[in-house]
Amino acid sequence: MLETPTGAGPRDPALSAAAIRAQVERIMESEVFRQSERQRRFLRYIIDQSLNGNTGRLKGYTIGIDVFDRGENFDPTLDSIVRVEAGRLRSKLRDYYKDFGFEDRIIIDVPKGSYAPSISSARRRASAGGGRNSAAWPQEKSIAVIPFRSLSSDPAQEYFSDGMTDAVITALARNRSLKVISLTSVMRFKNTERPIPEIAEELGVSHILEGTVLRDANEVRVTAQLIEATSDHHVWTETFERELSGVLKMQAEVANVIAAQLAKEVAAAERKADWTIDPAAYDSHLLGMSYRKRLTREGFERAIECFRHAIDIDPACAPAYSGVASCYCGMGSYGFELEMPERIIPKGLEYSRRAMELDPDLVDPHTYMAIMTLKYAWDWREAERLFRKALRISPNDARAHLQYSLYFESIGRHEHAIKEAEHARHVDPLSTEVNMNLAWQLHQAGRQDEALARLNWTLDLNPDFWGVHWALGHVHLTLGQHRTAVDAFRRSVMAKGGYTIPLQGLGYALAVTGDRAGALEVIGRLDEIAGNAYVSPCHYAAIHAGLGETDRSFEFLEKAVELRSRSMAWLKVAKEFAGMRGDPRFQSLIRRIGIPEGHV
Repeated sequence: MLETPTGAGPRDPALSAAAIRAQVERIMESEVFRQSERQRRFLRYIIDQSLNGNTGRLKGYTIGIDVFDRGENFDPTLDSIVRVEAGRLRSKLRDYYKDFGFEDRIIIDVPKGSYAPSISSARRRASAGGGRNSAAWPQEKSIAVIPFRSLSSDPAQEYFSDGMTDAVITALARNRSLKVISLTSVMRFKNTERPIPEIAEELGVSHILEGTVLRDANEVRVTAQLIEATSDHHVWTETFERELSGVLKMQAEVANVIAAQLAKEVAAAERKADWTIDPAAYDSHLLGMSYRKRLTREGFERAIECFRHAIDIDPACAPAYSGVASCYCGMGSYGFELEMPERIIPKGLEYSRRAMELDPDLVDPHTYMAIMTLKYAWDWREAERLFRKALRISPNDARAHLQYSLYFESIGRHEHAIKEAEHARHVDPLSTEVNMNLAWQLHQAGRQDEALARLNWTLDLNPDFWGVHWALGHVHLTLGQHRTAVDAFRRSVMAKGGYTIPLQGLGYALAVTGDRAGALEVIGRLDEIAGNAYVSPCHYAAIHAGLGETDRSFEFLEKAVELRSRSMAWLKVAKEFAGMRGDPRFQSLIRRIGIPEGHV
């Protein structure tokens, strides 16, 4: 849609249709656009459609046909021309306004995740540096910590420098006066040569912290530099040296100094600044974190070994207990269900409790406890209390916001779910998982066009991520685009990484499109996996529901309740079972699980 900022509505003469069209022509005649016929055509098309009230045509499929001369069989999920050209258009508009159009009164942009233009008056753009090349930068106090570079010649020390980066981000994230970008997004800039202002603009922050880490035996040296992004000016540089046992105190000091510079307060990491930790325990903990990030069965198992080793060395190491809890949570309730939930989730709950006893102000165990309380214990009231506690501890925790959005989704409060998903994206803008979750919540709320736009943008971030193709399959299925949906689910299965979740989507899609043989073949594949590993009964229940075999579906749902499958927490809003909601057996399941009404 045609977007205008508050205070620059239709009465603002600077944003009249005539003025906007004149601005477009001015852009077209600039050196930036003069030789780019494809971009000129693209820009004129989206402006014309918006001014004429035809925003419904600003979709990948329509643009591909109308602007780029694709045929009726054009599939924007297979042919990325619209996404690619939209990225180029954004870049050209940015170049234009940094130079030729710096003093223009009307600013035209194409926000990421959308093909609809955003149009605003020039007074919305704040010039921080005052120079000709100054761009629009966030006015809030915000920071991204670019991954610290390891100065060690040992490649195995990379996990140590990454752990330092994560720890400083975690400490800063506790400060409510700051916007702090999550680790997932900043890791994309590890060892990058891109200019600081460019990185800051992409992440939407006013400041960047970069630094180096050198570890020599039990000595650690960290050099950190705080940079004001618009001017690329070094605000502060300092070197910290500690024995490895004092590394936690060092991390707190770094975060406190930065917080003092940005927010004029030292609340970010005051807690337990006098902590010491056994160097061997710290090493084992960091190694466990690196394994856990793989999100595979082997990665979780190796991580658990490392975290337990850290606990053996230092029984008071709260982060290690939290680390074990995170692995059990991931294996049993993150969606993968690599193991039967009742075998491992109680262990995860116990490790979370122990971590919270050792350190009540540690955010991670509260978040993991909340996730497992929702998805396994089915206690919505307690889960919400824990999510709120986690976000009071660390308002910048993207994981907590993402999982809190799933809480709201489970009870049908979709606008609240979208709000939390947006919060997560605010602090982790380049995370594939975070962007996919936002798209999913838009899909669940019935906002399919927005969901598609967000998913297509997320494909640019990571075209091989199984979850994006899986979500695209569900959106296309909802839109009645069955063939496209099946193709998307097949890509999700081929992408690997989602364990059995993509197979459920594919089997259900084949079932509802009338391909019974294909659906039964998927069930056969699930049976093969179930011969050696746990497979959630919910997968079978969904496919049989798609086949119209209601009684068979209920049989598997009963098994899922018995085994406390995490998916049952979303039974009330799962679209696969929409046709069964009027059945008394379905209502009985809702009551037994304890899913509350869509209000708190």
